[in-house]
Amino acid sequence: MSTTALPLPDGPARAELTLGALFLNVRIARHWAGEQAREIGLAELDIEGLLLALTEICTNSILHAYGGERADRTLSLRIWALPDGLLLSIRDEGSTIPAAALEPPDMSVPRTGGYGLMLARTLTDGWWVDTSRRLGNEIRLFKRLPGAPPI
Repeated sequence: MSTTALPLPDGPARAELTLGALFLNVRIARHWAGEQAREIGLAELDIEGLLLALTEICTNSILHAYGGERADRTLSLRIWALPDGLLLSIRDEGSTIPAAALEPPDMSVPRTGGYGLMLARTLTDGWWVDTSRRLGNEIRLFKRLPGAPPI
């Protein structure tokens, strides 16, 4: 988990999307976020990394925060175009992510799962997790524009 919060920009998001917490809707979220990222000017390889991170976060929300698919619960996504990149916020209203799940997994111990958050962290240029609410999580992912200085 990033020790530095990725603050939300002033003003409204460039785009917002709210979907039922269904695996089928992750595909819709990927298409939507990919189109936004292309319009903002991210490089195609960076977009693919961002979309894989988005898939991991949304899948984790469905599986762990909601305990499975729930059409009556939501995944809320917002995107901001920043001068140096793109900020994507993914929120759910489910069970809070346990602190242990935010730590990188021990790669010397084989396991069948538990790599999604590490993968999302690796594929983005910045990330931040907010589990401070009683119910729900927000994960913010940042991806730099080509040529933008590192954060």
